[in-house]
Amino acid sequence: MEEKMLPSINVLTGSDLIISEDVKFLQEHTKDFEKRFRTRGLFRSKIEMEAGVLNEVEHPTVDSKYWQAIGEQNVHLTELITLDFESKKLSAKNELIEVEIDELEDLISKEENKFKKKKLEIKLKEKRIKYEQNKFNLIQQTKTAQERMREVKTWESIIKELEPLLKYGDEDFSKHHAERYYLKFKNKMNNLELMEDSAKEMVVNNFNSFASHPDNKNIENRQNLSVETTQQIDYRSYDEAKKDDPIIAGYFDRKVRTIMVCSPHRNKGDRNATNFNMMQTPTGFNCFLNEPFGMTVPDARNFAVQKAISEDIDYIFFVDDDCIIPRDALVKLVHHKADMVGGFYYKKYLPLESVGMHINEKDQPISIDDYKIGDIIHNTLVLPSGCTLINVEMLKKIEVPWYKSVTISGRAALTEDTYICQKVKDIGVDIITDTGIQCVHVDYTKGMFYGHPLIVNYEDNTIRAEYREYFAL
Repeated sequence: MEEKMLPSINVLTGSDLIISEDVKFLQEHTKDFEKRFRTRGLFRSKIEMEAGVLNEVEHPTVDSKYWQAIGEQNVHLTELITLDFESKKLSAKNELIEVEIDELEDLISKEENKFKKKKLEIKLKEKRIKYEQNKFNLIQQTKTAQERMREVKTWESIIKELEPLLKYGDEDFSKHHAERYYLKFKNKMNNLELMEDSAKEMVVNNFNSFASHPDNKNIENRQNLSVETTQQIDYRSYDEAKKDDPIIAGYFDRKVRTIMVCSPHRNKGDRNATNFNMMQTPTGFNCFLNEPFGMTVPDARNFAVQKAISEDIDYIFFVDDDCIIPRDALVKLVHHKADMVGGFYYKKYLPLESVGMHINEKDQPISIDDYKIGDIIHNTLVLPSGCTLINVEMLKKIEVPWYKSVTISGRAALTEDTYICQKVKDIGVDIITDTGIQCVHVDYTKGMFYGHPLIVNYEDNTIRAEYREYFAL
């Protein structure tokens, strides 16, 4: 049965909250609101479940993914049962209100005292409002129940995919823990340079604990890596390490090249589609993650450039938070030794069109669609910043602002990517697109992946199995 969000938009007629013109607007768009209410998602899509919840950092084994999926499904099933009880209680309340409304109508028809009659009429009005409010809440509960049921079913499909691949069986949820946490913290150990000092200590301690656990003796032939008993030492700072050991000081005193990995966010805490812990770091570089938030996109990029110049950073690697990049993307980009080079990805719609542009023989901007994966495109007209490495020394030659977006009569006319590319081309820089670095663009609102058809299966909206290890997920 299809429920409607607004049984009658006229409930707002005469409201003190909005003016009559706004009521008319709501009435004119009721069908649009109904469709959006019906099609919106309250909970996670399958993409968010697999790439967000069951990510390789927290759940590096099939077994850990399986048990997490069971836990997630159970939460929604429990909440669904609780919601059903609440819905039945609300329905019962409305049945009672219906009786009370009948009683009040009968009393009003018989009451002769005008003051008592007025009070009864006000009570009747209040009961009718409460009745309509309860009906509206029941509609909301129905939508929530439908969405919880969708999530229960989606988790079931994920669980069935994982079951045949289990290593430790489906009876004892704790059997996989030793391997899971060892691999989890092993992955984090490979990316200590991206972490704050306080986080590093926690990661090292946890890794040592799980690496020495008896249940892990068959995973790898290794020794107990206790910080106290071995020479794997975690210092609180570079200064402390240099003071402790002259060999360390001699190495750290060298000028080490640095890369700022910058992923701007609209809001603090917004997720990254890319798991930076899984990203390969180029040899000879120190990388650190910077996540500015609360600014417009061009302002965030300008902020990053200014920070990179002031801190004498060698490169900025921009990665948009809705792009999934290959694990080796940064390594490949560095090997180009270019001032500005980026990977390739598509816009968030079908049919596919590249975000980047080059020019045809008539000097007209066109989409980069006619290519083979692995082609290197020089003199790119517009290189999007979703997976782009830029030489900071080159940016010093460009006047501020580096990034700027333009609208004409409220409509987008020039993106910040187009603006920076024009500035870079004006000083004679060859802007390079490496189509061998294929990224996936994520639409969180629609729950859709957009990427090359060899990589994204559009029949079930998934990243093809043979490419899942390719990406930093």
